[in-house]
Amino acid sequence: MRHTRLAGLFFGLAACSFDPHGMPSTGEDAGGDAATIDGAVGVDASAIDAPINAVDASAIDAAAIDARPADARPIDARPPDASPPDAMCPGGPLGFTPANFDPCAIPPSGGNLQMAAGTWTLDTGGAQITLTDNNGAAVSISASTIAQTSGGQMIAVVTASSITIGAGATLRVTGSKPLVLVGLSSVTIAGNLDASAEGHVSGPGAGTDGDCSATTPGDGFGAAGGTYTDDNNHKGGGGGGGGAFGLDGGDGGLIEKAQNNPNNPAGGVADGNTTITPLRGGCHGGAGGNGGGGSGGGGGAIQISTPMLTVSGAIAVAGGGGAGSPNNANSSGGGGGGAGGAILLDATSITLGPTVKLTANGGGGGEGRRAGPENSGGGQNGHKTDAVQANGGTGSTGGDGGKGGAQSGAAANGVLGNESTLNAGGGGGGGGAVGRIHGRVALISAGTAVISPAAQ
Repeated sequence: MRHTRLAGLFFGLAACSFDPHGMPSTGEDAGGDAATIDGAVGVDASAIDAPINAVDASAIDAAAIDARPADARPIDARPPDASPPDAMCPGGPLGFTPANFDPCAIPPSGGNLQMAAGTWTLDTGGAQITLTDNNGAAVSISASTIAQTSGGQMIAVVTASSITIGAGATLRVTGSKPLVLVGLSSVTIAGNLDASAEGHVSGPGAGTDGDCSATTPGDGFGAAGGTYTDDNNHKGGGGGGGGAFGLDGGDGGLIEKAQNNPNNPAGGVADGNTTITPLRGGCHGGAGGNGGGGSGGGGGAIQISTPMLTVSGAIAVAGGGGAGSPNNANSSGGGGGGAGGAILLDATSITLGPTVKLTANGGGGGEGRRAGPENSGGGQNGHKTDAVQANGGTGSTGGDGGKGGAQSGAAANGVLGNESTLNAGGGGGGGGAVGRIHGRVALISAGTAVISPAAQ
């Protein structure tokens, strides 16, 4: 641009005429020169400056960069980013964050799962989670084993759009893993859901060594009964301590006049927490000393996660009763009862009927044995439909077992075994403690409803 202007100026100067003596030319020449110069300036103003303005006002400058269609789309409004994260979960959202598991890790819905009258069995113990109906036929379900977000045991999860245990139906849960029922719309329990221990056999998801052996301040398992010597130099076994969970288990009984002032076999120390995270059941009791009775198993663990839960039937996770001393084991102790397990109602809406039964009662301790043909009685399994304590074993000359824990009373200690001139008397096993019951929302009941122990 600068070169164009200079060339024009040089051309104008060259066109002017001068007197050889330095004087200006004639008026005519002067007028002609002025016209020529003015014309050159006119060329600069129109032919040169105008194109510059035309370029500046071109469509390039007029196009607003920010108005380009590609840049005008807000980043957050782009369709891929607009998809809600929960839409990627295979089972669909529950509408809330459940306890103990990632909702995106559960299996997809298997449709509606309905159980009619009869006894159904769900086994959580194998590589595959299986359900059989009241005729023993396999039922197709959507289930898998996943890790808990809160740590602890692996859990067995069954997912359905809705789950119904109808009136007159019983779903018996067996195996080793805690059970989680996920109803994406609702769960209805009009019949019975049972994950209780049976005698020595623990319920599914009962407390493991990791749950019960390394607790603070003590051991959740009941201690095994020791072998002691009485004042006649006869040996006899003490009763095993009762298992713990929601509360402490009962102590096992000693033999009469035991030497060296031994401590009673200790009941387990309460462990776990009120929210039942991670999901787990109760701890088993201790075996009776000197070859005595076996321990009662810990109650299992059940979690129900759903937006809408209705329970008019019964859910039970009772502890098992400790065994009495065997007939061929004179002067032996009874086994300690197992603690009740866990019921976690993880629902945003919970309706309890007037006759509902929610129970996590402990098992009774087994009776000790002295000698003779009589049988030593085993402790009762924890009660499944009331808040009454399970009785300890009785019936022979050994020490009686302690009662299991329930809403009506804490786990009791086993009784001292009475000696004779020929034999020491075996001590009774301690009762198992209550388990734990917890609801995401308050559990409100009326009528003759039973919640044992009280919900936490």
